[in-house]
Amino acid sequence: MKIVWLSGWGIDPKWLESIVKAQYPQDFHVCLYPGKKFKEKLAQESYDALRGYSFGAFLILNEPVLKNKTDILISPFLDLKEESRLGGKVKSTQIKFLLRWIEKDPVSALNDFYQRSGLPIKSDSCKLPYPSEELIWGLETILNSKAKETDITAHIGNKDTLIDANRLRELMPKVIVHKNKSHNIEELLPEINSTA
Repeated sequence: MKIVWLSGWGIDPKWLESIVKAQYPQDFHVCLYPGKKFKEKLAQESYDALRGYSFGAFLILNEPVLKNKTDILISPFLDLKEESRLGGKVKSTQIKFLLRWIEKDPVSALNDFYQRSGLPIKSDSCKLPYPSEELIWGLETILNSKAKETDITAHIGNKDTLIDANRLRELMPKVIVHKNKSHNIEELLPEINSTA
């Protein structure tokens, strides 16, 4: 089976690819970053299943690209902004601060984001996971839009620091909440493997 993954904000597709290959070695994986042209990139791929993680899941929710029951969203959000009351736990001021920080010192900003999100990633060089203008576009998109609710299967950890899992389940009936799991996809994949 060929699976296409749309990664989360600030997440290097190569990092995600190493994780999903280890979890699903029998499948062929293509990992894309969540940039402005994600729709065109998805259209260029033929695949059996689509997976969206975090911001990638958010982008997928707004597009009619989900095709079949094998499509799954991981740690999706409808609106990351706490003020919207749609399940996000991040204040708009925090996102705006991160946006300014990304423009000035992207490596430090990303490392702070990874730590706050509970992700086992550290950027210790000047190499970004993908172009800085795409990182900026992503934060602007998170600030200025919200996703549509869907009945597609989704998975989230109840210890997610960015998203209120219980509130998301109220809004999206097919959300499966996993106990003692965070925003880290490495924690969630073994659970998804057993339930997908």
